[in-house]
Amino acid sequence: MFIDWRRLPAMTDALQWAGWTWRGVLAWDKINSRPQRGRFRQQAEFVVWGSNGAMPLGRDAPVLPGVFRQSMPSHSKRIHQTERPIEVMREMIQIVEPGEIILALLLRYKKLKSSTTALVQ
Repeated sequence: MFIDWRRLPAMTDALQWAGWTWRGVLAWDKINSRPQRGRFRQQAEFVVWGSNGAMPLGRDAPVLPGVFRQSMPSHSKRIHQTERPIEVMREMIQIVEPGEIILALLLRYKKLKSSTTALVQ
């Protein structure tokens, strides 16, 4: 789940409340975020991730970074206003082995082509 800092506590609680194992939080450094005078730049989003079952350490998955650094797609090239960079999504899904399922909450099923997650599959 991509979220900003304001929703981080609620999402980690919701994941665990639903019976999933909370595995961690990743950071996405958006690089080119909107500046706000007198404040820190809000250039990071977070990804709460977990599993609905075991993830044995011996499984065939790579070690991935905890921070992904990639600019947002330019406004003129976006299909959807909250589109994530496909490069980040491609790298992140490497944690899943073939045949496993990715649950992408907040995926807009009516406009599947507007979802980066759907495009990466």
